[in-house]
Amino acid sequence: MLATHVTRRGDAPRSDWAAVLSDEQVRNGLLNEVADHTLALVAVMDRSGLTRDLDTQTACSLLRCASRSGDAPSLRAVPLNEPPWPPQPVPQEAQTPHELSAGIIAGSDALRGLCHRPQEFSPRQWQRTALAASVITDIAAKSLTQLTRRCYELDPDRQQALGKALQQATDVVQRANAEWKGVRQAWHGQVAAGPLSASVREQHLDQTAVRLGRLLYDNPRWTPARQDSAPLKAP
Repeated sequence: MLATHVTRRGDAPRSDWAAVLSDEQVRNGLLNEVADHTLALVAVMDRSGLTRDLDTQTACSLLRCASRSGDAPSLRAVPLNEPPWPPQPVPQEAQTPHELSAGIIAGSDALRGLCHRPQEFSPRQWQRTALAASVITDIAAKSLTQLTRRCYELDPDRQQALGKALQQATDVVQRANAEWKGVRQAWHGQVAAGPLSASVREQHLDQTAVRLGRLLYDNPRWTPARQDSAPLKAP
């Protein structure tokens, strides 16, 4: 949970607990709980044989001060890691699987971070989100299918744990893909044509889709356009 807040470089995966830890009521509740433990610790130190030790006295004084801090400055002072701004463009040259994966993870973390930010969505943004999500889940399902087949090629045992886990993940992503396709179809024809102004959120979605496609397809410049279709890479 704290990796969401503490890492200075901001490169830790964003925690799903970010919104919880940022909530004022939760911060106050955490502070009160820590304060109770702090006062109990002070009482133990006061009864110890080190009560005349200068360091112990200083520590007790600091702990008492911290326990009386009603507005939680120590918790409020720890900032949330912000997602990268703006989205990094996808390079035109070929990237290694490691580089593509790093970009996918960074984009996913940024999208998770944007979920915790209040913002208004236009119908056009919802439509493009559904389109991007259907592409992303389709590529993810194909990738998992490839990995599942390769897993059973290496070990035909249908009861092996890895193969079963991959198949289960494939089924889940395929269901998600079917749901996103339904959302995309529901939006089809509902939004009037007009100029496109891609939001930061849409840019992250588009670039995540492109990187996933380049990880799956044997084309270093793959895009979701039909003319860029290519054979799948060997697993």
